Amino acid sequence: MTCKEFDALIQSFLSITSDMDMEFKNQDGTLKNFTVNEMHCIDRIGKIENPNVTKLAYALHLTRGGVSRLIRKLVTKGAVKIYTSQNNKKEIYYRLTTLGKDIYVAHEHLHRMCHKQDAKFLKQFNKEELENGINFIKKYIAHVKQQIKKQ
Repeated sequence: MTCKEFDALIQSFLSITSDMDMEFKNQDGTLKNFTVNEMHCIDRIGKIENPNVTKLAYALHLTRGGVSRLIRKLVTKGAVKIYTSQNNKKEIYYRLTTLGKDIYVAHEHLHRMCHKQDAKFLKQFNKEELENGINFIKKYIAHVKQQIKKQ
């Protein structure tokens, strides 16, 4: 396989994952008005104890500013509420509203469906084929990380 063919394959994979995201949103009206980043932020708020901007930035691999912008959008959409601690009024935390909880549940359901479908797909491969695929993906990720460091 040439680099050009490999690049086309990667682009095709990225495109199909975007198409899959749109299809899932169409299947579940609850998710329709939310981006993938917003859904993942809601997911983390639902899972992290006392979520604040620092914890979310770490969990989402985003900057604190990026999380703040995401939170503002989610507050505007009515999925997240901001609150402060009784002990420390300066520290800001986030919690899900009823809508946020509905999105959290729908997002979890989506992941369970994907895992079931992926499990069916993976059954067609033997252990060696899967290990080879996993090793390739790990090496490619390491390669991309190395390229990023060089730049």
